[in-house]
Amino acid sequence: MRTRSAAYILVVTGLVVLGACRRQSATGAAGSEPVIVTNPTARVTPVATLTEARASHVAVTMADTRVLIVGGFQKGPDGGDEVYSATTEVFDPRTNHVSPGPTMRQARAGHIAVALPGGAVLVAGGWGATGVQRTAELLDPTTHTWRDVGVLTTARADATASVLRDGRVVIIGGGDDTGTHATIDVFTPVWSEVEGRSATRGGAWTSGGSLRAGRSGHTATVADDGTIFIVGGYTRAGELVASIERYDPAAQSSTVVGALTQPRYKHATQMLDSGDLLVIGGSDTRDWKGKLRSTEIFEVATGTTWPGANLIDARFKLASAVVALGHDRFAVVGGAATVEVLMTNASERVASLPAAMQFGTATRVGARDVIVVGGYDESIRASADVLRISLDPPGNQGL
Repeated sequence: MRTRSAAYILVVTGLVVLGACRRQSATGAAGSEPVIVTNPTARVTPVATLTEARASHVAVTMADTRVLIVGGFQKGPDGGDEVYSATTEVFDPRTNHVSPGPTMRQARAGHIAVALPGGAVLVAGGWGATGVQRTAELLDPTTHTWRDVGVLTTARADATASVLRDGRVVIIGGGDDTGTHATIDVFTPVWSEVEGRSATRGGAWTSGGSLRAGRSGHTATVADDGTIFIVGGYTRAGELVASIERYDPAAQSSTVVGALTQPRYKHATQMLDSGDLLVIGGSDTRDWKGKLRSTEIFEVATGTTWPGANLIDARFKLASAVVALGHDRFAVVGGAATVEVLMTNASERVASLPAAMQFGTATRVGARDVIVVGGYDESIRASADVLRISLDPPGNQGL
């Protein structure tokens, strides 16, 4: 077990960008210039160090509030080839300690990993030493070991995974060396009684139909009715996908329900209290040079998209590093060396980070803390840092 006491605490006066949030058509003009005012602060504390630096990993919150950190990659000793990880680590937010977790059967990054009812964790796909993977593994919560649980219908990395209320997992899109996929895989868990409670002991993979457009670098967000909204992304040919689709797992069909004003990929999407979608940052076809500050709100009832508040800092590669705080407030951690609290009509810069974090993870713990793990900087150097961000409680933002 490796831990590190807090070496420093960053306390940074925040900035709030207040601007109009106007409903406009896709070609509507931008809103008025924002007004910048000072605001309260957040606290960033380094609390632990991973045994391995990693990015493009997944952080899974377990039933006991610990966070399982799964896989990822870092650059090799020559600074060129990527070294994929089969290791897992467990962060305990109650003690700020990191300890080794069970090693997966296969190294992978850009994979999916989700917690299932009963404490099991499903992992599938991703990039590995032999290319894009089809394999899937299940972490047994009673034996604390990984075991094979079938294969995907096709190899895929950079896909999305959505857990439905009945425990099924819907894996959408992604791609391999041949191109991007429109296909959908569904994992149906098999339950059994273990020590008086239901647990996932295995499962079966089936085809779940297809999207209207293949895509990678997209987002998938589950609505209250169990349908899934798929937003943006790109094709392996480098073309951005502007469409928004709504996938119905019961019918195994997907319908185009809208389009982004600004096509984007490597963005984040969060659901608002209204059931509408907030699409955050990302990039255009220029990748690092095309990072976006803009956000968009997709209104489900009308199928229209209109501008939200601009971020203060342009950012991308942040899909796993935005955390819902409640009351339509979101901690935006990834893609830049700052932390913002984003609302539909304003964004507040609340702290600075030691470096910009791309393809890292952010996980909410408790009412006001966010745990930030890994990611890589602009030189693709992966980090082993575990940071704890303490945010001001809701209602103290001075808005």
